[in-house]
Amino acid sequence: MTRVPIPLGRSFGKGRSTAAGSQSLVNMYAEEVQGEERTQVVCYPTPAKYPFATIGGGLPRGATSVQGVGYEVIGTRLYKVTDLAAVTDLGEIEGSAMVDMTSNGVQVSIVAELKTYSYDTLSLVLSELSSDPNFEQATTAASLNSYDAYGVANTGRFRWRLVNSTSMAANDFATAEAEADNLRAIRRVGNELALLGDTSLEWWYST
Repeated sequence: MTRVPIPLGRSFGKGRSTAAGSQSLVNMYAEEVQGEERTQVVCYPTPAKYPFATIGGGLPRGATSVQGVGYEVIGTRLYKVTDLAAVTDLGEIEGSAMVDMTSNGVQVSIVAELKTYSYDTLSLVLSELSSDPNFEQATTAASLNSYDAYGVANTGRFRWRLVNSTSMAANDFATAEAEADNLRAIRRVGNELALLGDTSLEWWYST
């Protein structure tokens, strides 16, 4: 019996004209095979996408996860999403711009443009760090070695607090001094903190 090749699609999108081709790949991608005579193209499967959960209203502003549980800021609300698609409204996050989120394994920090918040996954309490007299409004945050670090707005300074701390110590701060510029972001890279300024990059580690 003679083998007849089936003209499978080789791209994800259909052509603008069915005369040029109406086939398309769904949840697969094509790869050309070099030096083989049986076929010129092999199709491999890819994970499919499907609706997982419906979360509130408004635009997504940020997300992170703690021990397999997702925490997302949608519109002006903070939500918890489990792996079973159970959604819980945890409280209000003011503002409309994107937020910066980090977690030390127990608490979730949410840095918004107006205030900075902390959600405790054990006590289930959402609180404002901005209400602490020693806290300076942040623009970015990162977690390292049981500490949360916050970049202070319009400065090269950053503050930190220990896991489970409910207040900020007045003397727990430092300044990135290699370059005299403002911090734009703080990120954990391995066991170090990368302090990203306007024109500089400075590395810190905990001792």
